[in-house]
Amino acid sequence: MNGETMKTFMAKPNVARVVFLYWQLLTTALKRFVSNVERDKNGEKRAPEKGSISLPPTESGDLDLLSSEATPEQALIYAWITGLLDHAIRETEKQLGDAGMKVHWQMFHRKVLAPILEDAEDVPLREICRIYGVEDETQASNMIVTVKRRFRRILKQQLRELPRTEGAA
Repeated sequence: MNGETMKTFMAKPNVARVVFLYWQLLTTALKRFVSNVERDKNGEKRAPEKGSISLPPTESGDLDLLSSEATPEQALIYAWITGLLDHAIRETEKQLGDAGMKVHWQMFHRKVLAPILEDAEDVPLREICRIYGVEDETQASNMIVTVKRRFRRILKQQLRELPRTEGAA
């Protein structure tokens, strides 16, 4: 790049450039973090005699960066996606609670989320109807579909609010 091109490049605000620089900053920080953790992990002789305490996993599960083969970029994308999903789950629960649809949320959580996020047993719809006092399986199914649609709408709204690059449609 010549001097004039460089001045133009630096003078104009460019969303793609800002996103790229932010991405570089985050990946560099993540690489350094993983390196520091690896260094600390190998410092066995400095470890306390009684060992260390471990923190409980996050709400959405956790990604073990040390034992996985995930690259820093993959770990960053994983964290970003789980953050989006966590927010969409919390917002869906809040909206349904505000709308007086707590039973809808509880059934959705029990039938859809718990088996995925908590490794819970998949409960048959007939049993969910009995637990939550719903008359028949068709009504229960419709209630769960209503929550799925709300969740999808909230997630799509979150994605629309993300900054776009110049090349994005």
